[in-house]
Amino acid sequence: MLLPLSLKLRALQQTAEIGQEEQCLRCGGFTVYDPEGRIGTVGDVRAASSPDHPTMLAVRVGLFRTRIVLIPTTDVDHIFLHDRRVTLKAQHRAADTLGRMVEELSGRVVGAGHVK
Repeated sequence: MLLPLSLKLRALQQTAEIGQEEQCLRCGGFTVYDPEGRIGTVGDVRAASSPDHPTMLAVRVGLFRTRIVLIPTTDVDHIFLHDRRVTLKAQHRAADTLGRMVEELSGRVVGAGHVK
């Protein structure tokens, strides 16, 4: 069934009027991308003080999505509700976040395969 163009445009306008905080609350299960590519999947949306004001996205990363990286909602550039996709701002680097997490868990890696 085809929908009239006016109905489609109205739906897009309503989506655009939803604030970023509201969109963050709805992005559980969305795929997260940074400028370098796919990072992982939003597992949970976390709020520091009020459940209506999300501050962090808990993103599942890794081959089996067993690790969780917390990404501040201020690093979110855009949320595509229809594509179930979150893009991060250019200054956010998931590799840096993952690198710090790996260093904390296994010690600092120096060179190729040498552990300090």
